[in-house]
Amino acid sequence: MTSNFDSSDLKQEEETAEGHYARFSFSVHHFPTIPSWQFKAVYHTPCKSLPTSWEIFFKSEKGPSNSCFVSLSRVDYIAKPVDAYTWVSFFDIHNRRLAFPKVLSKRGILPHGKVQVCIEEMIPRVERGILAQLELIVEVSLSISSCHEKIVPSVAGLNSHLNKMKLSKL
Repeated sequence: MTSNFDSSDLKQEEETAEGHYARFSFSVHHFPTIPSWQFKAVYHTPCKSLPTSWEIFFKSEKGPSNSCFVSLSRVDYIAKPVDAYTWVSFFDIHNRRLAFPKVLSKRGILPHGKVQVCIEEMIPRVERGILAQLELIVEVSLSISSCHEKIVPSVAGLNSHLNKMKLSKL
């Protein structure tokens, strides 16, 4: 089964002081009966300072360990580094968390940079029984930082401030 994100899968997007945050969510119906599934999303940050593009790839294989592979790749061409943090969370249909979030992070990612991880046990064995004939909800959160320009006071402004300090001492 292959799934691709569309705009309806983007549940939250916001600009922060440090960068950008986006959260995607999708459901896998009848999770225990599906042998394998994957999804791929491309996300473009709406950044005015340093717009970047990202590809998120997730592949699950059914097996005794119920493992999955997660990859985050920067796919733009702007040669400035940014930091990326991605975490994957798994919920049941009642919004109950089934496992601790799995985190991928890397500082200073340049174009074509990648971070990837194999999650050995996506959902603990004890929780898998709860999902029989239900759906698994997967949330993928992405935080991109170090893309906003830092505002540095101008030298003229700094000099006038220093002059005021000197005059106030007289």
